[in-house]
Amino acid sequence: MGLRSNYGRSPPRRCARRGGALDVLDIPTPAGAIRPGVVSADAGRVAAEALQLGARLCAAGELDGLVTAPIHKTALHAAGLRVEGQTELLGEMWGAAATECW
Repeated sequence: MGLRSNYGRSPPRRCARRGGALDVLDIPTPAGAIRPGVVSADAGRVAAEALQLGARLCAAGELDGLVTAPIHKTALHAAGLRVEGQTELLGEMWGAAATECW
């Protein structure tokens, strides 16, 4: 897509595609806590925190949208979340009676 990324730890006042750049937020994670290809409670916690932060920032008008990638459901469960997946996690945040994803 030809986008650069602006990487940071704190949400910009108003995230948006500016000058061909996409803002990316970091979720603080202990060094070595997450290893690619390894399912863990830490990975599930960070994934859930990222989704929840993105949803809160959207609700506050700080983001124009939320893009997600696949999340390992077993990692969410290992972190203590009792949701089927990310769609249900977001639905639960907004009090949705039912959620679907196609």
